[in-house]
Amino acid sequence: MKTLLELITIEMKEAFEAAGYDAAFAKVTLSNRPDLCEYLCNGVLHLEAKLSQFVADAVAGSPVFRSLSLRAEVEHHVYNLAESLLAMR
Repeated sequence: MKTLLELITIEMKEAFEAAGYDAAFAKVTLSNRPDLCEYLCNGVLHLEAKLSQFVADAVAGSPVFRSLSLRAEVEHHVYNLAESLLAMR
């Protein structure tokens, strides 16, 4: 049986590959800042905001994310990430 972390990573890899990016960017880890979130995908930091939204849309409809009722939370965090990436330019 796969762990939740493994299931999320699988979904993220599929989303990255669907967007034409290397699945190696999709590694998901436990956050060292649980006050902000439980899981991180640091590979998104290396990619543009447009890809971030594409990945959020792709995983938000997956059974893993849907069963956890995380769509709104995923969209919120990806939106914040995209805003941060744009601000760093």
